Amino acid sequence: MTMIEIIGLGAALRRGLAMATMLVGITSAAAPGSPDTTFGAGNGVIFTSAGLGRSLGIAATGDGKIVRGVLTNYSTANVFRYRDDGTLDTSFNSTGRSVDVALPPLFEGGFINHVARATTVQPDGKALFMLTGERNIAGSGTTHQTGALVVRVSANGTVDSAFGTNGIATVEPSANAESKFVGLAMQPDGKILVAGLCVGTPCAVRLLPNGSPDAGFGVNGIANHSTAIGGGSVTSITALPDGRILMGGVCSAVGGAQPGFCASRFTATGTTDTAYASSGIARVLIPGTTGPFTAQLALGPDGSVLL
Repeated sequence: MTMIEIIGLGAALRRGLAMATMLVGITSAAAPGSPDTTFGAGNGVIFTSAGLGRSLGIAATGDGKIVRGVLTNYSTANVFRYRDDGTLDTSFNSTGRSVDVALPPLFEGGFINHVARATTVQPDGKALFMLTGERNIAGSGTTHQTGALVVRVSANGTVDSAFGTNGIATVEPSANAESKFVGLAMQPDGKILVAGLCVGTPCAVRLLPNGSPDAGFGVNGIANHSTAIGGGSVTSITALPDGRILMGGVCSAVGGAQPGFCASRFTATGTTDTAYASSGIARVLIPGTTGPFTAQLALGPDGSVLL
C-alpha cells in the first residue's frame, strides 16, 4: 500500500499539480479536473523512486519543465527535473536527478532531522530548495527547529559551488532558540527571500544571489515585524514588483481573539511597512472557526492579495 500525502501546489504551472510522496498528479487545463492523459503513463500520474521521497513544493521552469527538491535520505537531498510529459529530463545530470547534495550540520552536534520545505527556480534555470532542521536546545531537554538550509543546483544538475558553502546557504538566527522557516521566494534582482519565525517573531530573511546575508536588509539580513502577532506563524512569502515584500500566515486579532489569516508587509529595506493595513499587518478572522493553521498567499493581477 502506498501512502499518499498532498503537500504542495505550484501556482506558476500552466496546469494544476498536486504532489505527494513519490507521486505527481496532473490535471489538464483543457478539461479541468480530469487526468491529463499526455502526462505520465496515460493517467496523469508519475511515480519516482526517491528513497525517503520527502518533498514539499514544486516549481516550473520557463520552458515548461517541472522541478522539485526531495529529501532522499536523512543527510542527502536531490533535485528532480521532469519534461512536460512527466518523464525524467535526462539532459539534467544524464538521469533527471541531480547529484547528491550532502546536508551538513549547522553547528556542532548538527541536526537531528531535516525536513523538505519549498522549491523555486531562477530565470537562468538554477533550482533552489529549502530544508529545515531540528536540534536539541541546550538545557531545555527538548528538540526544536532552529534553522534552514537553502540549496542551489545548477541547470545541468550539479551543485552550484558558487552559492553559499559548497552550494548551501545557512540561515539560523540562534542555535539555542526555536526558529521555523517555511516560505521561499525569488526577487526580480536575484536576491532570495526566506520567511518564517525567527526566535518566535514573524520574519523575512534576505540572501544575496551568492547566498550570503544581505546586510542592507533589516538587521544583518533579517527583518522582524515591529508589531507582535499573537499566536502567529508565517507560511508564505512573495516579492512585490516595487521591491516591497509580502508574507502570509496566521495571527490572532488584537486582544487575543481567535486566530485568523494575516498578510504582513515589509519595505524593500526590511522595515515594517506601516502604510499597509494596521501597523503593517492585515488580519482576517474566520467566523465560526477555532482558527486556521496555515495560509498560502498569492497576488491577483490587480494587486489584490489572496489568502
